[in-house]
Amino acid sequence: MKKYKASKLFQFLFPFFFIIGIVIVYFGFNDRKIVNLGYKEDNSVKYNVYLKKNDFFEEPYLGEGKTYIASLIDYIDVSFHHDITYDKNFNGDSTYKLVAVVSANKPDANGYYWQREYNLSEEKEVKIHDKNRIVIDDNVKVNYSLYNDILAKFKKEYSLTTDGELKIVMRINSKAKFDEIKEPVDSKSEINISIPLLEQALDVSINKDVSNDRATISFVEANNSPIYLIMKIIGTIFIIFSIAGFVVVTKAAKDFKMNNLYLLKLNKILKNYDGIIANAKSLPDIKGFKVVEISTFEELLDVYNEVRMPINCYQERNRTTFIIINDTTAWIYILRKSSLFEES
Repeated sequence: MKKYKASKLFQFLFPFFFIIGIVIVYFGFNDRKIVNLGYKEDNSVKYNVYLKKNDFFEEPYLGEGKTYIASLIDYIDVSFHHDITYDKNFNGDSTYKLVAVVSANKPDANGYYWQREYNLSEEKEVKIHDKNRIVIDDNVKVNYSLYNDILAKFKKEYSLTTDGELKIVMRINSKAKFDEIKEPVDSKSEINISIPLLEQALDVSINKDVSNDRATISFVEANNSPIYLIMKIIGTIFIIFSIAGFVVVTKAAKDFKMNNLYLLKLNKILKNYDGIIANAKSLPDIKGFKVVEISTFEELLDVYNEVRMPINCYQERNRTTFIIINDTTAWIYILRKSSLFEES
C-alpha cells in the first residue's frame, strides 16, 4: 500500500517536473540579448561662389547666404564635411563619391522631364580600425556654366517649359563591424546643395540639404553565455526524466492496483462504513434463515437503510463476507478477490 501511495505521489510530481523542464528549456533557448548602438551624425557643407571677371565686383568670390547673378558665376567651390560618431569602437570602411545631378523639373508638378548624373570624383575609401568615429572632408569645384549650358540645350531641343536644378552631392556608404553585433552595420548618408539653373538674368539662391541626427539602433544578438547551454541541458534532463518517471510509476501503480483491487475495495468499504459494520471473529450461523445473496455492497446498504441492522463482516484470505440478519432473513454480499480480477 505504501508503494501504491508513493506511486500516486510521483504521478503528481512528475508532471510538475515536466513543467519545470519546459520552463528551463524555454529560458535556455531565449539566448538573445538587445544590443543598443547609439550614434551622432554631424554633417555640413560650405561653399563660395567664384565670379567671372567683371566691371562691378572687385572680390573674386561671394560667400554663403548671398544672392548671385547667374551669368557672373564662374564656378562654385563646395566643401563637404561628414562626421558620424558611435558609442562603441569598430573596424570598417567608408566609401564616398561626389556627383552632379542635372534635372529638368516639371514647373507645376512633382517629378522631372529628364535627369542625368555626372561624376565629379572617383569612388574614394576611408578605412577605420578600432575607432568610434568616421570623418570625411572633401572639396570640389563645380563648373556652373557647363551644366547650365547642358540644360539649356535640352530645353531648346524639346521646347519645354522647365525649372532647371543642379545638385552637388556627396554620397557616403559606411560598413562598421562591432564586437557585440554579428552582422556589419551599414549606413548611408547624403549631403547636397541645390542650385537653380536656366536663370541667367535672375538672382540665384543656393539651398543646403544636410542631415544632423542623434539616435539609437537596437539589434537582437545571440548571447553566448554558457548559462544558456546549461539551462538547455538541465531542462532537457528534467523533461526526459519526468516523462520516463511518469510512465514507470503509472505502470507500477496500475500493476499494483490490478494486483490489489481486492484489498483496495475492502479497505474503502471498511473505512467509509466503519460505523455500521461489525467485525465478526467467525462466520455467523445462518442455518434455518432465508438467505438472499446480494451482488453489490451498495445493494446491501439499501437493505441496511430498510432494516437498520448492523452489517456483520467476516474476513478470510481471499474473500470477505458481509451479512445483515433480520428476523428469519439473512442478506449476504461476498467480496471475492477472484471475481474482481475477472471484472478488471
